[in-house]
Amino acid sequence: MNNEISRSQAVYDYILNNILTLEFAPGSRIPEEMIASQMGTSRTPIREALRRLATEGLIALYPNRYAKVIEFTEKDIYDLGIMRIYLDIVACRLAILNGSNADYFRLSTIAKKCDAAAKNLEMRNQITLDNEFHLELANITGNNILKKIQSELSLKVCLLQAIRFEGVEKRVFYHHKMVEAIMDRDIAKASKGVIDHLSAFYNINVENRDMDYFDFTHVFNTEMGGFDDK
Repeated sequence: MNNEISRSQAVYDYILNNILTLEFAPGSRIPEEMIASQMGTSRTPIREALRRLATEGLIALYPNRYAKVIEFTEKDIYDLGIMRIYLDIVACRLAILNGSNADYFRLSTIAKKCDAAAKNLEMRNQITLDNEFHLELANITGNNILKKIQSELSLKVCLLQAIRFEGVEKRVFYHHKMVEAIMDRDIAKASKGVIDHLSAFYNINVENRDMDYFDFTHVFNTEMGGFDDK
């Protein structure tokens, strides 16, 4: 049983790595026969890995036919961006309420590592660290539902970042602005940092009414301890 689980995990890791490095390009079919031959395995662990990747939103399954890597439409990108901005604004506010200085220092350390990866042109490492930053921010909130949602979105985000890497490279410095605002307990500044960090990458126009969706400061002020925007 353990050998079967480890083989299935190995196949999953292999396919995932090829998707996130764009070796298996968006829209392309997963080459099941080639994977079986290269890894010396039957189709069973491959199918298990594909079902898992489909659940995580990275591939589309066509039963008894084939599986292919997802492609992002402009609406997909926009919808994902709206959710990420919402989640990170809520995460910043909950981190201010529930986090400690030790938590914030840990978040700052990840931001510095992400910067270093960007300067060294380490694309995969930078994307991994960017993802780690946002997951750690969610972790600091102490809210298990928020952590679960952010985790479920993370692989899709990593794939989109690999596809549109130039936009990621230019925007990692906003991590520091977010951390500084959280450490200052400045909700308005933290929210602005999130919007500045993510809006352009997801094609969300900060000049139009889209930003009205993120104005729910009053919810936190009345329901969560009376923090006022500065």
